[in-house]
Amino acid sequence: MRSAGARRRALRSLLVRGKAAEQAELAKNLAERGHVVSQSTISRDLRYLGAVKDRDGRYRLGSLNDRSDHPKDPDRRLGKAINTYAVSIEASANLVVMKTFPGAASVVASALDAALETGEIGDALGTVAGDDTVLVVATQPTGGRNVKKQLERIGEMV
Repeated sequence: MRSAGARRRALRSLLVRGKAAEQAELAKNLAERGHVVSQSTISRDLRYLGAVKDRDGRYRLGSLNDRSDHPKDPDRRLGKAINTYAVSIEASANLVVMKTFPGAASVVASALDAALETGEIGDALGTVAGDDTVLVVATQPTGGRNVKKQLERIGEMV
């Protein structure tokens, strides 16, 4: 059995991606991710996350969870952060080290974490940020180069 936190993170990811028209559809999508739950659990989780229905009848995160100061598309947000703050991107084994301007590493790491959460970058486990350095850990023992290429591609798209 998976934790409520993991289930809610998966649900939040579905909401961010816009894959949430009906609770039955959410239940199906969650089950595909290993979270078999009832409609009442989904309803409670939606309330817990502060989800609301928009004009089109789709669930989305409410304004408290909505980062309105950031682009909605995690790739675009990450691309802007890379273009604005990244100085270099280097890979070694399963690690990527991104150097940024002083004080900007947390901004880039936050954008990268949002892209990871929604699956836009599927080859990385997570990030650690310092003052001017972001460490990205790849899922594969030699996946650093692939993650580096993904980050460079996203940076070029903006």
